[in-house]
Amino acid sequence: MKILYSLHCIVLTAVLHIGLLLLIALALVWGPFAYCYFRFACSFSVSKSIQHIIWWHGKTWAWLVQLFIPVTVINKNTDMPDCCIVALNHQSFYDPYCIAFTPIRSLVFIVGNWPFSIPIYNVFMIKAGYLNSSKLSSENLLSRAKNLLDEGTSVVCFPEGTRSKDGKLGRFHGGIFHLSVATMKPIVPICIDGTGRLLRKGAFLLRPTNITITILPSVDATAFLQYNEKAYYMLRKHVKLLIENELQANQTERNKK
Repeated sequence: MKILYSLHCIVLTAVLHIGLLLLIALALVWGPFAYCYFRFACSFSVSKSIQHIIWWHGKTWAWLVQLFIPVTVINKNTDMPDCCIVALNHQSFYDPYCIAFTPIRSLVFIVGNWPFSIPIYNVFMIKAGYLNSSKLSSENLLSRAKNLLDEGTSVVCFPEGTRSKDGKLGRFHGGIFHLSVATMKPIVPICIDGTGRLLRKGAFLLRPTNITITILPSVDATAFLQYNEKAYYMLRKHVKLLIENELQANQTERNKK
């Protein structure tokens, strides 16, 4: 059985990793045509055109993954805002692709240095207007994120700042919660469960598992203004609790099977 499981892992890894490389190559081929369409036919800005290309690249990867791995998307958000701040827990390298399971197409990630060091990806990230939290000061990062929201571009962030090794939530940093209070833009929490089992931090081989992506109800920052200077802290605590409860509910459901 161990041999069969190991073979399954090897085949799954080969198929999805090679598939991802092929999708990147494909994006380089159709990307210029898509850019011309978004830029001139749709009259999008340069950054918004690239954002849509990235979203479609992520969407094709999502379709590929679903051929081999059961992915369940649960949308508990009945009033998804057009422009928002998205907060996701972080378990795996593949987490950013999970945003393709949402209807948000015009978005920018706030990430650290490492993703900007990935060849090809970094060019698209820079052109799309992604923000490097490791190189920007807190004031500059907040200012640029505000401008993006004012333009109607959603901002996506992993509040933990790094991938979890055991699937449990780490400490949430306060940046996007300050941003939400400052702009009064709602936060949409998204709970990702299973990508950490699919690809552990530091691992190469993928393991067969189920993935559940839950889009939770929007959280309105105005409800926390009563806490005055602690508004961002209480907002951060509330959003973390929502994601934590969803993770625990998923764990309980798995234990029943």
